[in-house]
Parts: sequence; C-alpha cells; structure tokens
Amino acid sequence: GTSMHNLLSTLASAKYKKRVLISALACSFPGGLLLAQENTSSALEALLNQADYWQENQRPDLARDALERYLDGRPDHPEVLYRLARQALINDEVEDAQEWINRLEQLNADDPRLADLRPMERGQNLDSSQLERARQLARNNQYQEAATIYRALFGGQTPTRELAVEYYQTLAGAGDAGWREARAGLQQFNDDYADDHEIELALGEVLTYREGTRREGIETLARLAQSSDSSVAGPAQEAWKQALIWLSATPADEQLYQAYLDRFPQDTSVAERFDEATTQTRRGAGYIAMESNNARDAEAAFQAALEEDPDDAEAKAG
Repeated sequence: GTSMHNLLSTLASAKYKKRVLISALACSFPGGLLLAQENTSSALEALLNQADYWQENQRPDLARDALERYLDGRPDHPEVLYRLARQALINDEVEDAQEWINRLEQLNADDPRLADLRPMERGQNLDSSQLERARQLARNNQYQEAATIYRALFGGQTPTRELAVEYYQTLAGAGDAGWREARAGLQQFNDDYADDHEIELALGEVLTYREGTRREGIETLARLAQSSDSSVAGPAQEAWKQALIWLSATPADEQLYQAYLDRFPQDTSVAERFDEATTQTRRGAGYIAMESNNARDAEAAFQAALEEDPDDAEAKAG
C-alpha cells in the first residue's frame, strides 16, 4: 500500500537519476524505440531508459506501457519481466504480478531477480523511517551503526537489488570485515546483473578502498569512465582519479597513470602524484638496500630518485 509507494518513490529519486537525458530523448517522440529495433540490446537499453524516465517522473503507468510494448512480438526478457512484476506488486495487482513472476520462473527458475521479488510478494515492506535513519548515519560516517540498521531492515537476508549499492558502500566503510563482506556481496550482484553498471561502478569503487585490490578497481573505473551514460561515466572518472592519488605507485604503474592522462591531459594533479609516489618508492628502495649493506643497489635507487626529483634532499643525504 501507501508505505511501499512512499518507499519506492524515495528509492526512485536515488536510482532513477540514471540516464535521464538519454531517456528524455528516447521519450520525446512515440516511436523512440523503433529506431533501435534492428539491434535488440540497444532497443532494450532504450526501453529501460524510457521506463526509468517515467518512473522518475511519477508515471509508473507509462513505464509499464513501455515495458509491455517491448514484449510484443519479442521473446520474454528477464529484466523486463522483473520490472513488470515489481510494479504490479507495488500496485497490489496480485494476479498480474503472478503472471509476470511465472513467466520469469519459466525462463530460469534460479534467476536472482525472483529472490528479489519474494519479500514484496509476502508483503514485507521496509520501514522507510529506519531506512532514512541508516542513510543519515552513513552520511555522518557512522558506518558500523548504519550497517546494523540496514541488516535489521533486510531481516538478515541479502539486500534487495534496489538497496544493494548503498548498503554495500556503507558496509565497506565499517572496518576490514565489513569491507570484505561488501566486496563479496557486490561481486555476487555484479555476476547476477552483468548489465547493471551502477553495481559494477560500486564494486570498482570498493576495490579501490584497499591497496591490495586498488589496481583492479582502477581498471574497472577506467573502463566505466568511457560509458556513454554520463551518470556512470562522471562518478567513475572521479573515483578513478581518487584511486590514482591513493595508490602507492611504482614505476611499473606508469601505464595506469598514462591511461588517465590520455583522457584528461589537463589534470596535472594526477601526473604530479605519480612523480611524487615513484620518487618515494625509489628512495624507500635505496634505504632498504642501504640497511642490508648493498651499497651498489642503494646508490642506484637514490640516483633514480634524484633523476625523478633533482631537489630531493633525502635522496642526496642517502
């Protein structure tokens, strides 16, 4: 009923900001999808953009019309069936919802989307005031406390797809154990929903929070920064830059920095960070060699540091 409607409109404002510009173009004339029908994947992308646009503009009826129209004369598609079932459950249209769910089960009885729909089928509405409390705590960097409330909201189960990104990003801030669980959870969602770039973006960001997985995260973010969807590309570029600044870079990482500078040559802070990090790395290698009485290696490392930075007093002292 009403509480589910309120909750979904709260979620919609967060989730459906994606791809609004493309969606608006797709919706600006009735035959917007016809242009893309030669290519099923681009037709599907246009359809989902269109449905997102109508959802954001509080017209779920038009979103449903677009989704149903897509299935005319085409084979069933799991994402389309999932969205239709979810909307029917929100509207308390039980028979319609059951039809979409049955069709989704026929496609694949193990589809993870089915697990996402079951709490809604059972009428398990999330407490929107508790959800807002968890979000407020996360905004205040109280990640552990926020994660505890999220877990209670989900009844100890896997989060719904709608809330997976915000939950796991919060959990990733709650110490090493939280980060490991967030990484595993996002990896599973990414495997289940390979076309959901929002989930892939969150996984890439979380990987950059630890030095051991930072390079892997950088590669993911570099790819997503080239997305035609600006709501993915923009945040990916920011997170990509931040990860390069965090990275304890070595000379072997030059191509990671070069890839960024090829795209954003005016961003001098990233080039400066690489120079600074590699100088520190070489100087560190010099001290290690000196401590192990390997004078030749030490001299070579300090010399390399001086070539990077002729004014490096510590390398000169070494």
